[in-house]
Amino acid sequence: MFEKTIYAVATDQLRSNITGVFLQSSEKAIVAVGTDGKRIALVEFPSSDTWLSLSPMSVIVPRKACSQILQSFADATEPIKIDLQETTIIFSSGGLTLESRLFDGEYPDYKQVTDPALGNDKVVATVIKDELIDALKRMRTIADKQRPIVKLAFSKEEQLEQRLPRVTISTRNEYIGVAQEVVKCAVNEDLEIGFNASYLLDALGQIETDLVRFKFSDHSQPALILPEGAGDETAYTYYSVLMPLDMAKLGKSEEDNQNGKEKADDKTVS
Repeated sequence: MFEKTIYAVATDQLRSNITGVFLQSSEKAIVAVGTDGKRIALVEFPSSDTWLSLSPMSVIVPRKACSQILQSFADATEPIKIDLQETTIIFSSGGLTLESRLFDGEYPDYKQVTDPALGNDKVVATVIKDELIDALKRMRTIADKQRPIVKLAFSKEEQLEQRLPRVTISTRNEYIGVAQEVVKCAVNEDLEIGFNASYLLDALGQIETDLVRFKFSDHSQPALILPEGAGDETAYTYYSVLMPLDMAKLGKSEEDNQNGKEKADDKTVS
C-alpha cells in the first residue's frame, strides 16, 4: 500500500500536510494517497486479507513512518491491522507493533483532480510498459538533469516506414542536442504532451501489468496513468495522475528554462 504512494509524497516541510500518506478507511476499503502538488498516486485495497482497518479513519501518516512500516512488515504473512488512537496510529501483525504520530492539518481534496482525470476519454493510449520505461530512461540520460522534460507525441496514423500507431519520445539538451525514440502503441487520437521523465518513470514503476494505459483530455490537463489488463487477478486498484509540463521548454535555452521554471511549477494537482 505505502510503496505505491510514498514516491509521490512531498518532501517540502513547509507543506507538512502533504509530507505524509493520506490514509482513509471504511468497512469495505482502505485508500492510500500521496501527492507533492505535481502528481497524485492512489491505491485502494479491500479491507481484508493484507490490510485490516479496525476503525474508520481519515489521517495523514508521516513519510518516515511509512518507510519504517514498509521495512518492518515486508515479510508479514498475517493481515496488518490498523488501529487509530487519539493522536497516533498503530500497525500490528504477527506479534510486531509499530505506533506513529499523526500529522495535524487538512489534506487537499485530491478528488477534485482524480475524478475529472478518471473521466478522461478523449485520447486513450496503451503502451507496452517495459518498452516505454527503457525509452524514457535513455531520454532521461540526455535531458537536462535539473528538469528532465520529455515530449510524448502519440500518433494513430501510419506514416512512411512506420506501420503501426506509435508514441515518439523526445527530449532536448542545450549542450548535447535532440534525441528521440519511437515505441509502438495503440491510440485513438493524436496528441503531444510533456512530462517530467523522472515522475513518469516513478508512476510506471508501480504498475505490475505488461501494458499501461494513458488517458488524456488535452495536452494541458492532468493525465491518468493506470494498469491495463489487470482484471480480477489484482486485489487492489492503483492509478496515478500526473500534471503535464510546458513543451515549449524543450526548444528553449537553459536560461529560458530557468526563467520559465516558476511558471511551469505553478501547475499543481493539489
